[in-house]
This record gives sequence, structure tokens and C-alpha cells, in this order.
Amino acid sequence: VFVYGTLKTDEPNHYLLEDPKTGKAKLIAKGLTAAPYPLIVHSCYSIPVMLDEPGRGHMIEGEVYRIDNDMLRVLDQLEGHPEFYTRTMIDITLTELAYCDTELPYSLNDKIQCQAYIVKNYRKDLINNELFTSY
Repeated sequence: VFVYGTLKTDEPNHYLLEDPKTGKAKLIAKGLTAAPYPLIVHSCYSIPVMLDEPGRGHMIEGEVYRIDNDMLRVLDQLEGHPEFYTRTMIDITLTELAYCDTELPYSLNDKIQCQAYIVKNYRKDLINNELFTSY
């Protein structure tokens, strides 16, 4: 899964990825979306939202995790999938590997497919908000 907001390292919901009670998660790499997307910070709660407008905005910085099904259920609940965010397959370019592992089938600059939480149904005027590269 590709995380770009409050689940990233040092962000408020990252604890979920570190808690063995919620499932397994292992940081694989840092990465960028292969296509530009609009990333806005929305509402008085400063919620990062990637809008479903590939080709518009910026390449978004984030982290790639290998997770198990238990963790996926926890993340789906946090993100309100599929009512608010929709878990969607997107291409990510790996920019920094998290560790050396001969079993890791990835190299720097590889493009891989990851699931990311994207908002598909939104007010069209949100695209006029300030667009970010990173949260």
C-alpha cells in the first residue's frame, strides 16, 4: 500500500502501521506516484486528500508498505473505504529503498503497482485548492 498522508512515518496515524495488534506492515521504500495527482489538504482537520484526477497536479511523495490482510482491514476502516476514500491500484516509482534484502524483488527507480486511498467522489471545486507534492 502507498501512504501519502497521516499514515506516513512521524504522522498521527502511523502508529497503526507499527502496532502488531492491528496486523503486519513493513516499510519497503519511499516513492512517488508515477503520474501527477492533485493532493489537497482539506477541512479544518487538515486531512490530506489525493483526488482521482491522474495527470493533474504533482507527483506525490509517500511510503510503500507490505501489509497483511488484518492491516488492510484496519486501513480500510480508517480511510472509510469505499465510502470516502477508495482503495485504488496506481503506479509508484521507488525513490529510496528502506532496507537491503536479497529477497526484495525491487530496485531503485522501479515502477510498481500499489494500492492507494484516493477520493473519487468530490466537489469539483476542490481541484482549485492549493495542490501539494507532500503532506
